[in-house]
Amino acid sequence: MKHSYLIHRDYLSRNCIDIKVLGFTKNVSISIIVKKIEGTDLFLSYDGKMGIDMLVSPAISYAKKLVPEKAGFVEQMHGNIVKLRLGDIDKLQKVFEKVKLNNILFEQEDIVVEATIL
Repeated sequence: MKHSYLIHRDYLSRNCIDIKVLGFTKNVSISIIVKKIEGTDLFLSYDGKMGIDMLVSPAISYAKKLVPEKAGFVEQMHGNIVKLRLGDIDKLQKVFEKVKLNNILFEQEDIVVEATIL
């Protein structure tokens, strides 16, 4: 049985992130596309102006240093692709025992998660 779940994203700012550098905050646009889903692994492609690719790599490295026991959760791959191992997140493991993730769609105001109940 396939279901779609709608997650309202009031807390997100229309595909933009704020980056603070040397005390200044700059709003940077970023496009994120779900390239594919393999089991519980999510492959995201990102693109943006102002050298967003030069910001993603250091951010991933910093996150891995902050939480070294979860460093394998995210992997930066060739071609502006980030692999997220969602099955490695403790709180999601039980979810993935009951649900198969089919797709994630980013809409203007929402994130739509399509899943199949196992």
